[in-house]
Amino acid sequence: MFEVEEWLHSRIGLNFRSGLGRMQQAVDLLGNPEQSYPIIHVTGTNGKGSTIAFMRELFMGHGKKVATFTSP
Repeated sequence: MFEVEEWLHSRIGLNFRSGLGRMQQAVDLLGNPEQSYPIIHVTGTNGKGSTIAFMRELFMGHGKKVATFTSP
């Protein structure tokens, strides 16, 4: 356990780049598979359920096929 703590403490102060740049590079290398099918991913702290319900009714009202999955 001490080795793990020592390693973690050695990481403090290192340059950390937040953002999605590395993820974009990864999906670019894979040929952007996320663009091959239509999907909307709703995230956040509050309002996901009502947002999904609204969008589902909106798309279904325009004759679109809709599938939703939610998890607690």
